[in-house]
Amino acid sequence: MRLGVPYVHIWNILHLDRSGSSPECFFSWPYETTSEALARNVEGLKEIGGLFAPILGVAKSYAEKNGLQIDWNDPTATVSKLAIITQTPKEFDFPISKWPPQFHYAGPFHDDEGREQVPFSWGKLTGADAPNGGV
Repeated sequence: MRLGVPYVHIWNILHLDRSGSSPECFFSWPYETTSEALARNVEGLKEIGGLFAPILGVAKSYAEKNGLQIDWNDPTATVSKLAIITQTPKEFDFPISKWPPQFHYAGPFHDDEGREQVPFSWGKLTGADAPNGGV
């Protein structure tokens, strides 16, 4: 931002929904759209904000030192206007309609070429490996 260089955001972890439309991955809350659930999600964001406060303090100090005018009350103030890319598959996310147009699901960001195969009996998950078909 200071140099005026175009940038994009890449979420190589679970992305955060700063709108409060869904519960954050830090909580085991169900996805609900009631006014109570949305208020709960916003309160959860405030709790998470406390965890990120030290990082935000560094960012604010850097911005001030470099003359960047940032509205820190706006959670989208530093978000890329070009692209926000997440490795989370859309099918694994909540049905959120508030993502900006530059938000894209693109994951996962790996292939199996660099991973050693790990033996696992996938049939145990469905009962297909159990005697009598899991009955």
